[in-house]
Amino acid sequence: MDAVAGPGSCDRRDRCSLAPLLEQDPALGAYRRIYCEQHSDQCARYIALGANQIPADRLLPDGRRLPDPAREAEDYARARGIAPIPPDEPRRLAALRRHELLDTPPEASFDEITALASELCETPIALVSLIDAERQWFKSRVGLDAEETPRDQAFCGHAILGDEPFVVPDATRDPRFARNPLVTGPPDIRFYAGAPLVTGDGYRIGTLCVIDRIPRSLTPTQLRVLKVLGKQVVAQLRLRSSVEELRRRNRELTRTRKDMERTLLEVLNSDREEQSRRAFLSHVTHELRTPLNAIIGLSELVREEAGDDDPHARDLDLIHQAGRHMLALVHGLLDMASIESGVNTVASEEVDIVALVETVLALLRPAAARGNNTLETHVSADAATLQTDPLKLRQILFNLLGNACNYTQDGVVRLRVTAAPGAGSTRFEITDTGVGMTAEQLARLFDRFSRFTQSHVRATAGSGLGMTITRMLIEQLGGTIQVESSVGVGTRFCVDLPSAAPAT
Repeated sequence: MDAVAGPGSCDRRDRCSLAPLLEQDPALGAYRRIYCEQHSDQCARYIALGANQIPADRLLPDGRRLPDPAREAEDYARARGIAPIPPDEPRRLAALRRHELLDTPPEASFDEITALASELCETPIALVSLIDAERQWFKSRVGLDAEETPRDQAFCGHAILGDEPFVVPDATRDPRFARNPLVTGPPDIRFYAGAPLVTGDGYRIGTLCVIDRIPRSLTPTQLRVLKVLGKQVVAQLRLRSSVEELRRRNRELTRTRKDMERTLLEVLNSDREEQSRRAFLSHVTHELRTPLNAIIGLSELVREEAGDDDPHARDLDLIHQAGRHMLALVHGLLDMASIESGVNTVASEEVDIVALVETVLALLRPAAARGNNTLETHVSADAATLQTDPLKLRQILFNLLGNACNYTQDGVVRLRVTAAPGAGSTRFEITDTGVGMTAEQLARLFDRFSRFTQSHVRATAGSGLGMTITRMLIEQLGGTIQVESSVGVGTRFCVDLPSAAPAT
């Protein structure tokens, strides 16, 4: 006997065609209905596979019209209270899987919502239910031990067919559910109310539902609460997806940064022509700047939505810091490239040192406060003005003082500006009581991409180019820099600048 539409039996429920099939006896030219032998009493969710294989208008030898498998499957499902498949099912399932939530561990952000729904709606059971192809799976559950149930038994399968809450006051009196195993047996459902979870692109992927073992109803206020809490579940889904996307992008950028640093070192130390080097740097920084700005902006937006108590808050802060670090690296590369290429010209104008120092300190006070550090400054009368480039001098002081704040905890960071020994020079002396540096670290201090980590000091996230650029700027201004440091004592920088910078 030749089967027209699928097998007459199955060994797995999730492979069962779940519909009445037609089988042909070629000798007689007749058809007869068959069902899955194992699941004929409970399976009928999908349209028969042979619906498009047998002409619907073909007549049987006795003159009767050939039965329509699709219609029979729908009638079979309707008689057993099985929810129809939504017309957008493939896209709906794709939207569900994009959230990467199925079979993940419990999360407090969802559990808090289900607990609140149970309490406010006064029901013993509350669930965040996600409707997969063959099952409903519970991301969060209160009052129920099961982690999932078959989809053909799911009340939530009906709830995702509309935008408003789906309510069943008494399942035993509803012909769709009176024979449902979840009604005739544990958990003995009588009352059900489910608010659909609608994604931003309009797909209903599940519900927030409340269940009771006695017939009842919700008050209008409780129904509104259920809808609002359902929207909060969707907001958590969106937040979770955003965090996962940010983590993914951050991992990619971290790999890119490491590759880029290796390549840059090769390029900067190579014998390539200057024009080729500048073109390479310009290309790399351009390629990184756009995704970095996107990550920083998205992390700020999601962080603002999350609030300080959200479990993802720390991850979002780390992602934001990593993005800022990468952007600082990009800007540092641009600065370094412009200095090396000679595009970065030097201005020469009279600078009010007291005013410039105060501007730098105003920017650094928050960083000093985070480390519980004290900032001290002194500008001697004979060093109150200087003929130099104010923007470059400000960047030099900001880099050196900022570095001192980063590596000092509960200490003092000092800046003294005096007339340097020798004719026509001004000395900027920056000292701190921080962790200090070893001889090996001092030897690498001005190398590109050098960063030092101290376990007992809060994490620093420099680009690794700050000190390199600082020395290049000092040399552009015709000056010199010296450094002394002792581990556990602190560090001292001396920058000597001529009274008049060489303008270009």
